[in-house]
Amino acid sequence: MQASECGYGGVVVHGASRGSPVACCPSVGEWPWRDAGASTARASIYAGTLYFRDGLEMWSGYLGEIGIEDAGKLALIAQGYNYNMSAWFSWCQARGIEEWSIDASEEFQATLPEGFKGTANHAEKVMAYYPWGTGSEGGSDAQRSLADIARQNATNSPYYQQQCARWANDMYDRAFGSGACARYASAWDDWLANGVSEDAGAIPVGAAVYASGWPYPGLGAENPYGHVGIYLGDGQVADYSRVWSLLEWASSQYANCNGRVGWLGWGWLSGDDLSRR
Repeated sequence: MQASECGYGGVVVHGASRGSPVACCPSVGEWPWRDAGASTARASIYAGTLYFRDGLEMWSGYLGEIGIEDAGKLALIAQGYNYNMSAWFSWCQARGIEEWSIDASEEFQATLPEGFKGTANHAEKVMAYYPWGTGSEGGSDAQRSLADIARQNATNSPYYQQQCARWANDMYDRAFGSGACARYASAWDDWLANGVSEDAGAIPVGAAVYASGWPYPGLGAENPYGHVGIYLGDGQVADYSRVWSLLEWASSQYANCNGRVGWLGWGWLSGDDLSRR
């Protein structure tokens, strides 16, 4: 929460006392919280929280209500904490960007002057502490086996282009034997059959993760098939294309899949709870 350079940095520099006007930051008005001494961690936390609150209010006017599950939206605001919140907001709004991605962040970073570039992956660093997509890091031998095979085969092979469900099913068969996986026509059908939870805060290693995917060729903004990957632990997911951070993977998918956009949830391929093996 280093906040001395934000709009409430005066709280860090001068401190604040309960019940007293905050002369350095008039918008705060009378200080309602415990005293915060100058140049202390508490002062920085208070100032940073005020700045993040302003960011939430700024972005909610554009994005609508932001819930605790909206990790991609929260990451946008966290990135603005590192850049200039209003400049980052205006840039994203002008381009219709509604969820964080490293590509968008790096594109904005390139517009900044030397010496003021910030950190393009700041949001990922912050969201690593957010209880979203952290999951459990251990798991059974079966869970780790599937995760290891998925990681080794996230190679963007032309064979699997637009066939994410086939890739995930093949990884399962490689781990547990040919023909072991019950096959579904699409990731969406797989999700309907085997989805367990929409909670991204405790995903087991080796679980399948589902999202709406990217626009399918010839279908405009639609993708009725969805997208599936395999959770590796430590906030990472593999799909047929590569290994991603789960945050970037989920927030990058913006197609409309049967009325859903972005993150769908997690489940077990073939309905096989590998944690019980």
